[in-house]
Amino acid sequence: MVFFFLYPTMYSLSKEQNDIELRAKYAHKACEQIYGFIYFTSSAYWGWSVLKDTPYLPWYLGGMAGGNYTNAFMKTIFIPVDPRLYIYSLYTYGYHFGDFFQHVFMDERINDFEEMLLHHIAAVCLYFSYIFGNMLYIGSVIAYLHDLADIFGKICKGLNATVYQDSSAVFFVMCMIVWFATRIFSLPQMIYFIFT
Repeated sequence: MVFFFLYPTMYSLSKEQNDIELRAKYAHKACEQIYGFIYFTSSAYWGWSVLKDTPYLPWYLGGMAGGNYTNAFMKTIFIPVDPRLYIYSLYTYGYHFGDFFQHVFMDERINDFEEMLLHHIAAVCLYFSYIFGNMLYIGSVIAYLHDLADIFGKICKGLNATVYQDSSAVFFVMCMIVWFATRIFSLPQMIYFIFT
């Protein structure tokens, strides 16, 4: 479905973009990305509100002072888990499973279909494994890490599909900063604690 309220915001850079189908494609893309921005913002806030009082979210990700990953990794899989973590994990798992389903059965197959299929399969398998393997302490922190950078990535892509393409550069820089902090700095720390 195409949201027609975005049509007036579209403009053309060349004659090809005057085509109504192309305008509809950009409007659809903008709507999908803005929906993703709203989803990842609410998901990250929910994840933070659940994880902030736990001893295993580090202070630099919004956790308590003295929080670190080792508190989560020293636990066994047989201890009871906060039900809020379980619900948060199922919520984020549902989004990624929906992306997988849409990619395989509904989206047009374009040049990066196989790469994105591999990404969706990996995400669905990882969520399934950590939820049903009762590793929610580790998995929920990793899900939260990934949600943080996706907030800025989605708004950047959404703005890039509208007339506000220039402002998407600001969100791209913010996305790269958060992506570096979470996936290049924090995630390797978690992997180090897991293996040592």
